[in-house]
Amino acid sequence: TTNAEQGFTAFANNVDDILRRGAPSRTTEIRLADASLSLEQTTELTIMVDNGTTANTTVQIHSLVYDSGSGTRISYSSGAVIRQDEGRSVMVRQPNVVLKNETVILPVIHTVAADNGTVCGTTGAEVETQSAGSEVVANDSVENVTIKTTSPHPDAWYRYLETETAANCNAPVNETVRCDVEPDQVYIAVERVDVRLQ
Repeated sequence: TTNAEQGFTAFANNVDDILRRGAPSRTTEIRLADASLSLEQTTELTIMVDNGTTANTTVQIHSLVYDSGSGTRISYSSGAVIRQDEGRSVMVRQPNVVLKNETVILPVIHTVAADNGTVCGTTGAEVETQSAGSEVVANDSVENVTIKTTSPHPDAWYRYLETETAANCNAPVNETVRCDVEPDQVYIAVERVDVRLQ
């Protein structure tokens, strides 16, 4: 599973290459060793921006999920890599976001399954990623931004958002973490990435 965790970090870096540096596509190899790799619709992000009127954006994210079959799961969701061992989740790579009282920069990485495949085996799998466009949701002065994250790992998201950002977060309720931040300026974009397993 250490190799898988390293593979997921490499995958996250490759997605960043596509979105930040304009690479047309990237392929990441992840070792399986009797595990499975799949794309599951496991994470939902809802962003509410208040600049006098409230605008909501909800994104259903297909998370890339490694399942060892023996209690360990590793997942990638919108830039974050989370490892789960027997029910406890730890964020081993943080997403590239800025949540400060002055500025919010929030690129929502909307990974979408380009096929319905699940890969199992004893060797490895190749994960191909390609940019499929972006949409700017907000780029303005605002009064408040609310972020709601619903996932199988609410404890990991809560610890990250509460301790590593300026957001004020409520404890998880029914797998959902709600956070508020009051920035002067906000930039939010939904960046779609098609993902194919081979």
